[in-house]
Amino acid sequence: MVTGLLLSRSLSITRMVVRGDSKLVIEQIRGDCSVKSGSLQIYHAKATSLTTRFDHVIFEHIPQQENEHAVHLSQLATTYYEDIPLGVHIEHRERHIYEEVGTYPTRLGKEDWRSPIIKFLTTGELPEEKIEARKLQSRSYKF
Repeated sequence: MVTGLLLSRSLSITRMVVRGDSKLVIEQIRGDCSVKSGSLQIYHAKATSLTTRFDHVIFEHIPQQENEHAVHLSQLATTYYEDIPLGVHIEHRERHIYEEVGTYPTRLGKEDWRSPIIKFLTTGELPEEKIEARKLQSRSYKF
């Protein structure tokens, strides 16, 4: 969504309808629902900030099976460069938005579910219980 808003703004678009198949994301950007994840709060803040640069923006939820544009984009994402039609420009984003913004989600002084993962990744320390240690190792590989 952020990339689409940035692109729309660079094309001097002032009025638009943003359609998405994630009901939660649409409700969050409309302000009907709160954003709880730290990293998602940064994307939400960036998207919200970008919407203020338009004269009029409407956010609509559409069911996934009706989101034909998303299907085409996902197919394009898995297409070899030789198969991309002439005139189609693809921009690769190699950084996360929060790197561009320069802020990072943290909660200083409070422990949460990430604390054991961070501790394991930075120090290699595991919980004493074998089952908990295995669970932590399993979850940590994603980070």
